[in-house]
Amino acid sequence: MGIDFSLFHSNQLSVETWKDIFKNVQENVSVYIDNEEINKKYKNDTSIVFKIDDLSDKVNASAIIINEFCYEIRIGRRLIQLLREYSWKVIDQHPAPFQHVKRDKDNQEELHNAADALLYFWIDYILFHEWSHIILGHCDHIASKNESLFEEFQYEENNADTNNDRDIERISMEYEADKFGSRFAIGRLSVIWEKWADSFYGKRDVSLVLVDYLLSFHYLFDLLENTANENKARKTHPDPMDRVFVFKTSLLEQIEGSDSFPTINEDTANVILSLASIAYWNESGKDNEWILESNNKAFENINGYVECLDEMELESFRLMKA
Repeated sequence: MGIDFSLFHSNQLSVETWKDIFKNVQENVSVYIDNEEINKKYKNDTSIVFKIDDLSDKVNASAIIINEFCYEIRIGRRLIQLLREYSWKVIDQHPAPFQHVKRDKDNQEELHNAADALLYFWIDYILFHEWSHIILGHCDHIASKNESLFEEFQYEENNADTNNDRDIERISMEYEADKFGSRFAIGRLSVIWEKWADSFYGKRDVSLVLVDYLLSFHYLFDLLENTANENKARKTHPDPMDRVFVFKTSLLEQIEGSDSFPTINEDTANVILSLASIAYWNESGKDNEWILESNNKAFENINGYVECLDEMELESFRLMKA
């Protein structure tokens, strides 16, 4: 439609382009993992290091325990590259997100800005998701069972039977990391939304920000699911609809409880966020019956994850003080 993909391919191998991306990602994650106030909340002296894996051929992000109270968050260059190219494709091929941006070849700068917004929304969320695995005690829980941590939290994994307790536990931990990761990501949005809306939309309209923000995660969760399916990966993450349901719930909670967002009543907020999902589902050709069934299934699945987490008794593994 609008993006000149020859520019993408000419920049794809640019050292400076990757330096900029890596620098921005490093600075964003350091705000949290190197935060003195947050570090005071750990039960023990804890080290969490962020690394970009420039060598792995896997499309992954990982939360890894190195030794006691020492962890790493890794994101692979190939995953960043996949997200970068996909962000361009979403803006180029899908009219639903950022509807104010004209899909026109003469509008490259604004199109690229929209794609960059998607990229950093997604990377922020993925890193917060991995950080959540660590602080929620998932890594230590797995270590206590002598399982391989490096294989545990990767998007690419081997085939496995999902109808057993081990995989149910893994999916439930992914649900919990989604829940907390979304809260951290939305917390960042609450800090930057005014400045971002002014520069991107030309007006401070929180409804525009929220619609595009939630919409972006519909695309992300479908991408991750499709990537796993293409690689015949084992089922370790909740379904995309479950993940959207969790993200939407977190958004509603933050809108209601944050002083950084304008005061919006619950009904209005629900309508605003429903516009995002409806736009995505309409674009995907889903009918009302499918939407209702999928929402009901997501609600049932989440109840199952919560029950499983209760049975796992993870409290002793949590890194943060109560």
